[in-house]
Amino acid sequence: MTMTSTHGSSSPTHQDLEMIDRTREARDLLSAKWKVDLLYLLARGIHRYSRLYDNLRGASKKMLTDSLRSLERDGFVEREVFAEVPARVEYSLTSLGWSTTELLIALADWADEHMLAVEDARSRYDELHRRAPIVTAPVSSAHAAA
Repeated sequence: MTMTSTHGSSSPTHQDLEMIDRTREARDLLSAKWKVDLLYLLARGIHRYSRLYDNLRGASKKMLTDSLRSLERDGFVEREVFAEVPARVEYSLTSLGWSTTELLIALADWADEHMLAVEDARSRYDELHRRAPIVTAPVSSAHAAA
């Protein structure tokens, strides 16, 4: 799929709106803070809950549990419970979960290639707006009526 420039076009096409909706749906699947981290960790192999928790510094146990349940519900993660005392639970990626790894690697590659440019742009923007704050003039009643 390629995106084309539509400079001069006054409104998005039906295909544009459908693409935006599909992209939003896909983005929302992974938008919770720990989901992408969990997918990366599980791409390294099967993990027990405690191992995932140890590797997600800053995540609470509740957030980890909620994220794993959500990934399981969406079909990205499989949870296997072993009848042992105490019970052993292991998590692994499903084929659907594995299908996200190409996208995540592409995103990481993009970040490697472009984050310095983003940081430079932010610095230039911040410096410009520190020196010359944007001042909005009040709208006169004569202009407002026009």
